[in-house]
Amino acid sequence: MPRQRQLTEHGQRAENLPASPDTGRKRRRLQLYLILFAGLLYTSAPSAVALLLHGRSESIEGSTGSVQVVGFAESIVTPLRYLFIFACAVVIIWNAGGIFKKDARPLLPVAAGLLIFFALRYFQAGQVLASLLILAAFAAAIWSIGLYLEDLSVLGVIGVLIAALSLAMAIFTPLAWQENVEKSLIDTNAVLAGPFPQMNVLGMTLVVLFPFTGLFRRRSMTILGGLLMLVCVILSSSRSSVIAFLFGLICAVLTLVFKAKSVRAAMFTTMSVLTLMVTIWLPFATTDPKIFTNRGAIWMGAVRYFEDSWLLGRYDVFGFRGRLVNEIGSLVSHGHNLAIHYLAMSGIVGFFAILIIIAPAIASAGKSLSLSAVPVIAVITLLSLGVSELPLRTDSFDGPAWATWGTLLCLAFIVPKFEPPSPTIEPRVAVLDQKREAKFAA
Repeated sequence: MPRQRQLTEHGQRAENLPASPDTGRKRRRLQLYLILFAGLLYTSAPSAVALLLHGRSESIEGSTGSVQVVGFAESIVTPLRYLFIFACAVVIIWNAGGIFKKDARPLLPVAAGLLIFFALRYFQAGQVLASLLILAAFAAAIWSIGLYLEDLSVLGVIGVLIAALSLAMAIFTPLAWQENVEKSLIDTNAVLAGPFPQMNVLGMTLVVLFPFTGLFRRRSMTILGGLLMLVCVILSSSRSSVIAFLFGLICAVLTLVFKAKSVRAAMFTTMSVLTLMVTIWLPFATTDPKIFTNRGAIWMGAVRYFEDSWLLGRYDVFGFRGRLVNEIGSLVSHGHNLAIHYLAMSGIVGFFAILIIIAPAIASAGKSLSLSAVPVIAVITLLSLGVSELPLRTDSFDGPAWATWGTLLCLAFIVPKFEPPSPTIEPRVAVLDQKREAKFAA
């Protein structure tokens, strides 16, 4: 067969031509900034206002300290919730013209998983959780944007801004620090929480956004922004976040060592499966109630409730009036582990539902390996955070939820990169014939 080459109408090689302009780039990024900042305001502005007005509570046994959202700070929670939902609605309406042209397949598993949680909670307690409605609006808004991989640099930019603000606060005001903490990684009695109520919120937020600094166009900005975020994570002394960072770092090193796409894909699959297996195994293997800052007691209690109701779980295991509060003697807001939280609260059915929601992000990251290793690193970081924390929570939308769920949904809904129209492909013999005809005509 004759060799072939790609030619445009004017006989130029297609690979030497500039790519077609991406006219929707500014729109997509503006919309993503809009809903992410609205989510950040909803989850963090009330506690930030309370921090400025009332200060920060000291750490006590069984707690890492917090900020009491009362008075004026409490009064703005509901308006900010509606503002967040309104921002999501604005983005969906903004993109309504092309919404039926978008690929809905990645959205279907997320919608199915959320629907299972809707049905479970209604069956268990006759309740419709506001957090599930918020997640549905958040997912629909991000999907409607039609994000490309490079648009996810927005997540990195927001992470750098949060790190810069936290470090500035650390220098100029003591409000950025939690005092009398015994778990500091740098042997001090204070840890950095920045504008957030707890150091874990700062650490979790930054560690899930950290991989997206790899999408910055300038390497110098990637290095500088990454260092700022890493310093904040270390100063926060959030062990869960540091462990997640190390998992992500291992993944990054492996993607640098192994260049073949098939090897990278096998590595990513293996790390994902192993991380989920460790997440499931750890609570069931725990016998020391004081391990991981008293997380052992939470896991051991949650395992008992799961064994008592393994199919559908018990919705009231955690929370202010949860069953574990009386057993442990302190507030247990969630399971501090992705697997046991859902197994205890919603049984095998709920755990299956959260896996369905996570699956599109894992699949999308695997497909993006030929373009960038960033999605793979982000997924591994997010999954490993679930070993001793709860980054993806459906029964509440607070703390770092805008960042953790935002990361998962952005990764799940990445669309294939825009390509210029396919050029014509002509046999080399035909090209030579055209050249001869042109020469004789001259």
